[in-house]
Amino acid sequence: MKIIHVTDIHSYTGKLELLKGVNSDLIIISGDFVECGEDLDRYLRVLEKFRKLNVRVLYVPGNCDPREALDIPSEENTINLHGSYFKYDKYIFIGLGGSVFTPFNTPLEFSEDELENILEGTLSKVLRSEKISIRTLTLWKLCNY
Repeated sequence: MKIIHVTDIHSYTGKLELLKGVNSDLIIISGDFVECGEDLDRYLRVLEKFRKLNVRVLYVPGNCDPREALDIPSEENTINLHGSYFKYDKYIFIGLGGSVFTPFNTPLEFSEDELENILEGTLSKVLRSEKISIRTLTLWKLCNY
């Protein structure tokens, strides 16, 4: 599997066309689509540029992104992973956007308890929906039994 990871775009998409020629299965964006204070329309314009690459995009909003970005519904090729998960092949991707509180008062911050609750809820969804198997092999001869 080939994955391209992008982060901290901050509205700069000038070199995005370089990704068009790269053969990849997924693009993962870990936040900060826009500069702090830019609105949801600008965020959506940046996201749309990634949609046009015709590669499945998994993303979470970053701490500089507008809070409304949390509510953007996933589409077939653009998956908002915040508080959710996505299974691709034999891998499970879990997303958690924003950040803990910072001294900069950015738009998308959470308390540690809030982030813990979101993550626990997401993990419980994964555990309910996926078969998890654990296989052990006891090596009796190595233990002199």
